[in-house]
Amino acid sequence: GSAVNQIDRFELVSRANAADVGDLIAAKYYTAGVASTTHGYSVGGGYTPPFYDYNVIEKFPFSGLTNTSDVGDLTDNRHGVAGAQSATHGYAQQGAKNPPPPTTNTNVIEKFPFSSDANGSDVGDVTVTRRYAIGQSSLTHGYASGGFVSPGEVTTNVIDNTPFASDANSSDVGDLTQSRWMGGGTGSSSPSHGYFAGGSTNGGPTKVNTIDKFPFST
Repeated sequence: GSAVNQIDRFELVSRANAADVGDLIAAKYYTAGVASTTHGYSVGGGYTPPFYDYNVIEKFPFSGLTNTSDVGDLTDNRHGVAGAQSATHGYAQQGAKNPPPPTTNTNVIEKFPFSSDANGSDVGDVTVTRRYAIGQSSLTHGYASGGFVSPGEVTTNVIDNTPFASDANSSDVGDLTQSRWMGGGTGSSSPSHGYFAGGSTNGGPTKVNTIDKFPFST
């Protein structure tokens, strides 16, 4: 299908349709969403034809209706990145790069500051080299759950977490109820739990409607 560049906004306080409020700098898919208190970020992503990846970090303000601006770069072009955020930084976890074929998964954890426009820096590694994990965030850690592993073209159920207090590798802290990746799925966070809703199993063909949650406290 066709990638799009649209930014939609919808109200949290009432039931209403979304409105188109701006555009990304290019039409893309499999981007990572990250948020500070004042801005939304779109990180990395892929586009066609043919299948290529972006390294762009772009942001748009919550205070006005406007397009994004390019504010930095990841260390490499990647799609299928899992986003997370602390109070001060955005995080881009794992992901894949293409071209050249075949698609190459990564284990890189990068972070970039909210206080200034800057490139990402490599601060650690996730436990499983993969793409298409879903990101969640507590006050103290970023999470990457599930994902797509190759060679073998299989999904994983691993939940990794990465500390915000220091630059370090992630730790395997639990498992999803079933191995799956972000295809058709979404991640979200409450103050106490991370959520993985939907997704795809068996390398992609089988979609699921499962909603998993896991605690941040343990």
